Amino acid sequence: MTDKHLLITGRPGSGKSELLIAYANMHPKTTLFLSDESTEEFLKQQRGLDAQLKVIDSKDFDTSILNGYETLCVDYLKLLSEDMIQKLLKILEDNNHRVILTSQVKRGTNE
Repeated sequence: MTDKHLLITGRPGSGKSELLIAYANMHPKTTLFLSDESTEEFLKQQRGLDAQLKVIDSKDFDTSILNGYETLCVDYLKLLSEDMIQKLLKILEDNNHRVILTSQVKRGTNE
């Protein structure tokens, strides 16, 4: 697998989650969606996430849950605990799965 990891950054409301959802919807059987921001029900009913996709939050995450998945989509980085970030770093280091993360950026003080 090439070009495995992607960090999507942007200001609030710029479409980061929509881009992540669009990717996940193109690969519903091989993508695991992790969100501490929204529930599975909300993502599927209100945001258009494919019904086939498995959605978890970080408290339910264990690296063994990745078996059978090629991609982990994470929405979004700032909400994750330090322990969860360490788990993600391990996944990145092992290089066996594609990881796509979203993260918010703040406006500068001059804007």
